[in-house]
Amino acid sequence: MVISTTDSIQSPANRATTDAMVKKLSNLPHVSVVRSPFNPSSHQIAPSQHIAFAVVQFNPGRAHHLQDSVSKVVDAARSFDRPGYQVALGGGPIGKVLTAAPGPSEGAGILGAMIIMLIAFGSVVAMGLPILTALFRNPPSASHSRTFSVMY
Repeated sequence: MVISTTDSIQSPANRATTDAMVKKLSNLPHVSVVRSPFNPSSHQIAPSQHIAFAVVQFNPGRAHHLQDSVSKVVDAARSFDRPGYQVALGGGPIGKVLTAAPGPSEGAGILGAMIIMLIAFGSVVAMGLPILTALFRNPPSASHSRTFSVMY
């Protein structure tokens, strides 16, 4: 979690806000540790004193419980967002919960691919098969990759 401030992160108001956020996040379910940027041994504050980061670690758990917990962390952290104090979140668990919606560029790319493949293959069926495969495929799971590594 990255914190960006207009005033110094060490200012009393920003420090109080950050401490309150760390405390709130620490008490959420499936959160094992929240490392504050003010820990002197962690070096989590930029030299400019306007950017800092806090580390949130989750307890391992079932996927649906973890996703609920990550959503609660995201909501709680964003509740501290205000002018002059901005919070951004990232990392593996956060990325699995926060996904960007497809935009118009994806549609334009698919349309372009369809036109190129229609010209190259000369058939709607030959063009449609790779498009449908790309749009509706399921990514292989870890168990499949283990199976294939044993077989080959």
